[in-house]
Amino acid sequence: MAPNDPRKAAQDKLAREKKEQLQRQNSQQRIIASKYNHATNYIKTDSKWQNTYLPVIPRLNPDGTFKES
Repeated sequence: MAPNDPRKAAQDKLAREKKEQLQRQNSQQRIIASKYNHATNYIKTDSKWQNTYLPVIPRLNPDGTFKES
C-alpha cells in the first residue's frame, strides 16, 4: 500500500475509535464495580447488617448497564 493510502487511514481510524470505545466501556464497568464493592463492604463491616447479604449480584450487559433479573 502507498504511504498515504485512504483505505489504510480509514482502517487506522476505525481501530483507534474501537480502542477508545473499549477503554470507555472498561472504565464505566470499573466504576460500577467499585460502587458495588463499596456497598458490599459497608454491609460486611456494619455490625447491624452482619448477617445480611445482597440477594442479587448485578450482571452487566456488554455496554455496562445492569441486566434485569
